[in-house]
Amino acid sequence: MPSPESPAVELAPIRDMLRLYCHALTERSVELQDLKQLVEKNIGWSKDDVATSDGAAIFLPSVVERFDLPSDNYDFLKVMLTQQAGHIEFGSFEFRFDRAAAKFDDFRSRVTEPPDYHDHDHGHEGHHEHSSVTELTRFFRLFPNKRLASDIFSIVESCRVEARIMHEYRGIAAAYREMRRRTLKLRPAMSLLPAREALLEFIVRQSLGQGRGMKIPPKHRKVAGEIHAMVGLIAEPDATVED
Repeated sequence: MPSPESPAVELAPIRDMLRLYCHALTERSVELQDLKQLVEKNIGWSKDDVATSDGAAIFLPSVVERFDLPSDNYDFLKVMLTQQAGHIEFGSFEFRFDRAAAKFDDFRSRVTEPPDYHDHDHGHEGHHEHSSVTELTRFFRLFPNKRLASDIFSIVESCRVEARIMHEYRGIAAAYREMRRRTLKLRPAMSLLPAREALLEFIVRQSLGQGRGMKIPPKHRKVAGEIHAMVGLIAEPDATVED
């Protein structure tokens, strides 16, 4: 337990208040649980997230002590919660393989699914009851590198959701911008990363609101430009999870 002088913010004393806040955002009852409970679950989002959701519950750290002021730690917790509530409200868990995208031409139907695909064949994810896991698993199986596909999807979908939050909930926007600014300061320098990781970092930085100052090697600038345009479309309010 943090000392009285500590800037740390604990989840337990404010869980009920945050649950009401989340209910107001999503118009549904969503359980808030300790992130430590999420040991064996694999729900499609990056394991490196500081908060996550499985579509029915939101998992948050029991203590936040990232900053020197309690108000900053509370804002960080609220931003994390809002982001995960946004995944629920704005349809991240309602992905359907056969539903058309809004912003892009669909290629899913043109790619042959692996011949060994069966509805019951979902490995570690198969125990989860939410149908979107099945649909996402079917989608990720189209890619030779499923982990890379999942990571890209996670980053870009978070970008879509955060853009919707910033558009629809202006009251949280200032806290969001401040947390983005602080997060950008902690990101690794792109010049020190291998090409693939550098392009992933490019997407992350764009999703955090950085629009300039990113050094891209000349041979990757065309790809980076295409990525920038696509992520820009994803951030438009009518973009869907299928995009």
